[in-house]
Amino acid sequence: MRHPPEISAIARTLRETRLPRSDVRIGEIMVKPTRAIISPLQYNTERFELLKGSHDYQVEIGGRMADLSLQLYLNLNHHYRLFAYCRCGSAKGMTFSLNFTTEKDLKGVIGLEQKIQFTEGRGEDREKARQIRQAKKRIMADILLRSGFEVTDNDEVNLGTYSARRKAFLDTTPETFLGQFVGVALLKGHLQGNKGYQFACLPRFDDSF
Repeated sequence: MRHPPEISAIARTLRETRLPRSDVRIGEIMVKPTRAIISPLQYNTERFELLKGSHDYQVEIGGRMADLSLQLYLNLNHHYRLFAYCRCGSAKGMTFSLNFTTEKDLKGVIGLEQKIQFTEGRGEDREKARQIRQAKKRIMADILLRSGFEVTDNDEVNLGTYSARRKAFLDTTPETFLGQFVGVALLKGHLQGNKGYQFACLPRFDDSF
């Protein structure tokens, strides 16, 4: 399958890029993912996944080891998205994703932005579920803002821009982009409360909340 030139270029750049040598950090959170060959997690072993396992990691969180896999592929809605999938113990699932095909302007500049959203519910109490999702969104936006991330008034996390014409990141670097993406993905997994890990220094959202 032939992919758009900018997607092929993004995939090649990300495959060749390594996370920053320093720890991935968001506020008081500091983790150091290590490259690892992990057992199948979502599509990390499929041919259509464009990162080819180059960003499969293990990371220790709260004394537990979690698998983290970054994957870039064309989804069922015909959008190229970068996904973060986590597995910790028996819990697994997607934590964060970023669309590379819907935020392109007329100059071919792709905004690397993604709205903070939570979709999980809490039983049949829809109003309580809505309140919890709103609380999670506010807390996540506040943590990111206090940690130096750019979050818009519309609750979108801004990780920079990419020029499809120049095939290059503009106001960020591939290393910084990857480090921030991993940090946001792990933070969101904590707040989702069902990914099997928790950071000790952050509010907890799980079934006991």
